[in-house]
Amino acid sequence: MQSKTDEQIARTDAKLERIGQQLADIGFSNGDAAEDFFYTSLVKDRRLGKVCFETIERNVRKKRKRLEGEYDILLENEEALAMIEIKYKVSTAHVMDLTTRKVEKF
Repeated sequence: MQSKTDEQIARTDAKLERIGQQLADIGFSNGDAAEDFFYTSLVKDRRLGKVCFETIERNVRKKRKRLEGEYDILLENEEALAMIEIKYKVSTAHVMDLTTRKVEKF
């Protein structure tokens, strides 16, 4: 009887692991869709408020000495830089990370 229970638990564990991976994949897909949406919109119109930007880059990696960062979207002109971080679901920690650590590394 115990071996049947152990087998059922093992099958249930395997199913739960597959479901967990599927949910993670859905989360990544949603994040990718959000990035695509904003990038495509900004390519068409490179303005944020009254500021017009000349260049746009996506998924930019910057490395300086031992500091390294990745930025979802960067917009630049001769006087300004916009650093855009895209989150499907944002938290206070994400905002703090962007405004402190990511800006510092940039």
